[in-house]
Amino acid sequence: MLGQRIRTARQTLLGVSQAQLGLDAGITKDYKSASVRMNRYESGKANPDPETLEKIAKALGVPTAYLLTTDDEMAALILAFHRMPAGKREALLKQLLPYLPDGLSPLKD
Repeated sequence: MLGQRIRTARQTLLGVSQAQLGLDAGITKDYKSASVRMNRYESGKANPDPETLEKIAKALGVPTAYLLTTDDEMAALILAFHRMPAGKREALLKQLLPYLPDGLSPLKD
């Protein structure tokens, strides 16, 4: 699922090649190596370490959680929340407070 999310985000959000994403993420400075590594991640033959995953997410402009979730609805919610203006995020979080366990609200009292 991780590789599929990386591929979909790369193609849909950026429209760049695997190599370009690898270069933009700073995985390597070599075009061919960047292409090979991104291909391995997208095909599921390898998984990026946490630091590399953070770099890929940053280059894609998505939260790392979006890439890691295996649930499509959760992925959509994470991406939508990430793209919301701060004021709308806070308003939404206030609506969700009744569903959050005590002590887990990110809102300050």
